[in-house]
Amino acid sequence: MPALDRRLVALRAAAILVYLGLLALWTALVGIPSDPLSLFVSLWAATIACRAGAPLRSHVAFARDWSLPVLFLLAYSYSYGLIYLLGLPVHFEPAIAVDRWLGGGEILAQRLQYAICDGPCGPQGATWLDAILTTTYLSHFLTAWVLAWMLWMRHRAAWKQWMTRFVSLNLAGLVGYLLFPMAPPWMAARDGLVSTPIWAAPTRGWSGIGLQLTRVLDGPLTNPVAAMPSLHAATAMLVALFAIHRSTRWWRWLALLYPALMCFTLLLYAEHYVLDEAVGIALALAVHAVVGRLERRPAAISARPAAADRSAPADLR
Repeated sequence: MPALDRRLVALRAAAILVYLGLLALWTALVGIPSDPLSLFVSLWAATIACRAGAPLRSHVAFARDWSLPVLFLLAYSYSYGLIYLLGLPVHFEPAIAVDRWLGGGEILAQRLQYAICDGPCGPQGATWLDAILTTTYLSHFLTAWVLAWMLWMRHRAAWKQWMTRFVSLNLAGLVGYLLFPMAPPWMAARDGLVSTPIWAAPTRGWSGIGLQLTRVLDGPLTNPVAAMPSLHAATAMLVALFAIHRSTRWWRWLALLYPALMCFTLLLYAEHYVLDEAVGIALALAVHAVVGRLERRPAAISARPAAADRSAPADLR
């Protein structure tokens, strides 16, 4: 290996170590970055570390490509919370009715919590299963972004395809929250619509290790009546669909385990019902299909004149 290459490898290795050290310090003191702005800054810093020694334009390209999606997702984060302040009527019954039909008279959060936790799944008594499920739940805030970063580093066209799907899914979810505000199971139990006590315990599995997610900008702007559709289920399904779309290996179908585990987690921890999970999955399927069709249209249009030329009579060519 030439001396220059060795110096570049050493520089990048040192930069990555510094980045990992700073990220670990931030995680310990503040939490794991999970809002659009802190994720953007973290991933941009990771790109700079991995490409240390590259020309400035290489680092600026990241900000140029990511600026519009990040601005949209920031706007989504704020409007997502502001919808709650509009005072629109909140729906409870449709999803509860479906869950009770499936659960034999009880919603599935009741069935699962009393079967697995012998009562409401509170913050105490977490097991290894809770650690897995909490990690699955919290992965929602990171997986789509980390996937986008990996694609941007290796395949810019695939990154564009993924970001188009991801942003479109969030926009569709925002429309759903506005048109049909719906309360999650834990809120229904709090307000007396569910007889047996249940807990909202998505962070139960991390209760003993001190880790948490941090949302620097949009933490105060939460929306407790944004259960329809389930973007947790929708995003997990979209990740699986994109993985299946991008691969030709047989094991690509294992990606479907991710949305399946996510849906189970959401039911157990009383974050969602079956109905809003089903709508979220259907939404992911629709977004993936529509965006895929739009992506194929330019290729079909550009191929059409060439096909017409080949079919013309010889004396007209």
